[in-house]
Amino acid sequence: MKATKLIGMLSFMLMLMTANFVKAQDDEKNVIKDFSGLTLDQLQQHRSQLLALSTSDDYQKKVSKMEDANVPKDSGIESVDKIAAMLGKMISKVHDNRAALTSMYSGVTGNNMDGTKATATVVDQQQMNTLVSMLTQMSGDIISTAKSLVDLPGEIKSAGPLKAIKGLKSLMYIKNAVSALKSELQYNSQMAQNLMATQKLMAENTGK
Repeated sequence: MKATKLIGMLSFMLMLMTANFVKAQDDEKNVIKDFSGLTLDQLQQHRSQLLALSTSDDYQKKVSKMEDANVPKDSGIESVDKIAAMLGKMISKVHDNRAALTSMYSGVTGNNMDGTKATATVVDQQQMNTLVSMLTQMSGDIISTAKSLVDLPGEIKSAGPLKAIKGLKSLMYIKNAVSALKSELQYNSQMAQNLMATQKLMAENTGK
């Protein structure tokens, strides 16, 4: 009985998280959908806002919890296990992309993210294009994943109490991973697009 109530509570939390996640895509602070009309000063101001966001306690706690967590063992519930495994792979990709984004930032701005002068300022345009495309794809994947979570409660309950109990750990992992990935991918995508727009505008100004 206790297990059934716990599953019900977690399922309800999962549905609320999904609804809030999808709704938040359009009203997050510092989100810019079109960088084409921004000036270099506006782009610089936006980067400063993003950097401030990335060093906030809330953001750092989410990222830390995401990186410290291990993908749970299979619960026997296919849909739950599939999503947990996919999120684990996505977290690894995000970790790798972070280094590429840092290099991209230094190459475009001439500074490191901590404000110090960068020693290397080479910009790899192909790397920039690849990174932006990858982040766009991953952002779409995490949104699709979040929307699919609404189907999990029914599948968990129908799996039976033994499998459902095993799936509780996976559910908590999924909840934390989706929340952290959403924040991380949004930050990475916005920063990468900002840097591409900055690089383009700087090149145009140089050519005048």
